Order: sequence, then structure tokens, then C-alpha cells
Amino acid sequence: MEADLRLIRLGSVALLACAMMYLLFQVQAVYADSFNQIPTVSIPTVTGTPAGAIAIVTMEQDQINVRSGPGIDYPTVGVLIAVSRCRR
Repeated sequence: MEADLRLIRLGSVALLACAMMYLLFQVQAVYADSFNQIPTVSIPTVTGTPAGAIAIVTMEQDQINVRSGPGIDYPTVGVLIAVSRCRR
């Protein structure tokens, strides 16, 4: 009876060893080329938001005209009075 139990244990250990060897030799190394690691899209970066244009009316003028474009040829859309600020 004891010999049968030893034979079963030995068979189980041998089967387990064979299974582990089978799995061990099934694993293959995979190597990636460095060329495959280059991203194909641009990666966005975080940048600050620009302050934009700021207009300040000084004490030298009572008011200034605000126009729809650069220069005096564009129509007036508003007026800024002295010591005023505006942001685009």
C-alpha cells in the first residue's frame, strides 16, 4: 500500500515537471524594433494662453474710438473714455 502511494506521488511529480517544462519552452522572447515605437500622430503639449490685445486710455485723451479693424478706414463700433481698459 505504501509503495503504491509512493508510485502515485512520483508519477504526480513527474507529470507536474513535464507540464512545467512544456510551458517553459513554449514561451518565446518578442523583440520590438525601435522604428515601431515612433508615434504617428502629433502629441499636444500644454502651453499658456496668450494675454491678447489690451487697450488703455490715458489721461492725455478724453476718449478714443474703437473700430472694427486696424486703421481709421474701418467703421467705429464704440468709444472708450479716459482711464478705461478693454481686452480683446
